[in-house]
Amino acid sequence: MISLETASTELLPFVKLGVTRGTERLAYISGARWDIHIVSIDVGSSERFRSILARDKREYSGACFSTPGERYLVMFSEENGKTLVRSYAQDRLGQRASSAAFERSSLTEIANIIVGGLSGELADRQGMGRILSAPTMVVGRKSDIYAQAFGDLSSFGNELMVDALIHISSPSLACECTLMLRLDSVTTNFLLRSDPDVLQS
Repeated sequence: MISLETASTELLPFVKLGVTRGTERLAYISGARWDIHIVSIDVGSSERFRSILARDKREYSGACFSTPGERYLVMFSEENGKTLVRSYAQDRLGQRASSAAFERSSLTEIANIIVGGLSGELADRQGMGRILSAPTMVVGRKSDIYAQAFGDLSSFGNELMVDALIHISSPSLACECTLMLRLDSVTTNFLLRSDPDVLQS
């Protein structure tokens, strides 16, 4: 069974590496620096993260991605989402956001870029590729989006799930977002027992 101590000491370091990869990509497409403020791990119970998310009463847009054994969720407040889409459209596409559909599509692509860094780090760690699902977009409060994306499941049988909560922001854009990751026990154990140097040799 996975302990919080094991997940924190062994899993957290390469989750941080994956988040760094994601923020580097986000910096490229937004034209602004992004800082990582929180990378926290929890095992089994989802109540601690749920209570943290419940403190924020604003409306958010959430993009949920999945692949077997893994789920990813990126959440932007309405204001932050619009700021990011404007930056994305003007700096990368050379145009202005022209419709709600364009904003939604751009925000999905931005979320995909953020998640791609973390997913890529896990793929490298395991020595295998992965294909993420098309994103599901959800609108609501953070805690509600979390419940819809991850559900109430914290364990399967005697095996515990592992959640990661990440908060990033850009000072120059006055913009922030929340990224969450859920791993099942099979994927977590594989990650913890895999030596990337051996896998790549």
